[in-house]
Amino acid sequence: MISTNLFEITFQIVNFLILLWLLNKLLFKSLVSYLDKRQEIIKNDLELAKSNKIESEKIIEKQNESLQQALLEAKAIREKAEESSKKERELSLEKTKEEASRILENTKKEIELDFQRSKNELISQVGNITIDLTKKVLKKEVSKETQQELLSSYIETIK
Repeated sequence: MISTNLFEITFQIVNFLILLWLLNKLLFKSLVSYLDKRQEIIKNDLELAKSNKIESEKIIEKQNESLQQALLEAKAIREKAEESSKKERELSLEKTKEEASRILENTKKEIELDFQRSKNELISQVGNITIDLTKKVLKKEVSKETQQELLSSYIETIK
């Protein structure tokens, strides 16, 4: 049969209570304190991660805005450069046309001057030849006045 010893049961209860008290004093309080600290650290880390996430999203948004702004500025600069290049090309073309026109005019003037010079030289030579021939034909010396009259009449007939 089972014997029940009241002293032994009481002693076991007291031992169990002492064990609980020691465990509570030495282990449970420090374990609960450690777990509370650990829970607080995890909670703080989660809050920090959340704030870092929000801050990084703001930074990414600012970077995207900056990138968009830079792209718009680059586009504006490119358009301005293309416009400037087009104006410069048109100006260069205009200058080239003016230069060609000026060169053409100068060439025409030079040709006209050369023509007039050649014509005058030819008239002068023909006049001198005419005077020389007239001298030979007449076998006498023609005076300066007569030479001028002959030359003038000859020039009139040529013109």
